[in-house]
Amino acid sequence: MMIDFAILVSEKYYNEPHIDDMALRDELTAEGHTAKIVAWDDENIDFSLFKIAIIRSCWDYDQRLNEFLKQLYLIQSKCLLLNPYKTIKENSSKFYLKNLKEKGALIVPTIFIDSELDFKKQIIDFNCEQVIIKPVISASGRDTYRYNSNDTKGIEDAVKKILKTKPVMIQPYIESIETVGERSTVVIDGQPVFTMKKKPARGSYLVHKHWGGTYTETIPTEQDLLFLKETLSLLEEELLYARVDYVYGKDKKPLLLELELIEPNLYLAQNILGLKILSQKLSSILKNC
Repeated sequence: MMIDFAILVSEKYYNEPHIDDMALRDELTAEGHTAKIVAWDDENIDFSLFKIAIIRSCWDYDQRLNEFLKQLYLIQSKCLLLNPYKTIKENSSKFYLKNLKEKGALIVPTIFIDSELDFKKQIIDFNCEQVIIKPVISASGRDTYRYNSNDTKGIEDAVKKILKTKPVMIQPYIESIETVGERSTVVIDGQPVFTMKKKPARGSYLVHKHWGGTYTETIPTEQDLLFLKETLSLLEEELLYARVDYVYGKDKKPLLLELELIEPNLYLAQNILGLKILSQKLSSILKNC
């Protein structure tokens, strides 16, 4: 018997489903569809029995990227994968920021480093007091460090540590994160539907809740909406879902921090409009499968 939707999650969120994944499953079910939460790496799942697979709480993918991409390539050969495999593969490394910048995106200034030799050639001068160092393949703030800009030894040690497994990116620390916060805007079917303001705990620099950050729903400004429109216009295709994470520079204008197209938290349990639009769009896509 065919099942309409596979909601792809990590094993952790298969055993203890995330509230957002349950909300999506229940909304799809209420609309008369069949939907099942499944672990993306479950070898016992026959994905040809599903019509559509939507990537959701796969929040272990960055630690198993090759395995993840291999499995998604298999899944997309069995059913319709959303977002598409090509998009997922390109978005899995934050080198995509370099490509977006070349197209005209306003991003947080970033230096990419893929070897120790490359690091020695770089001049790291963002005219800021502190810098952020992190892998180009990461999620949830893992392996992310902050150093004073003049701490050359600390920066070098962090870079070398990350380079053992992944390329590195270095950015200026945007101090407005501590005051006005970071913004995360959820976009469903090209429409901004929900924005979260995120702020780190006092003395910290990571906004994630598991690092003590606080989340508050907020309303994007006209400047934000124009920034979102211009950023999304640079994508080659319209996507089912996206989350645009951005901060405000010294001139108080938005700068792209990340464009999350793989498994972003869409806050569906709170984001009632987004949940409805997502479910309706999936229903529309299903009719054409």
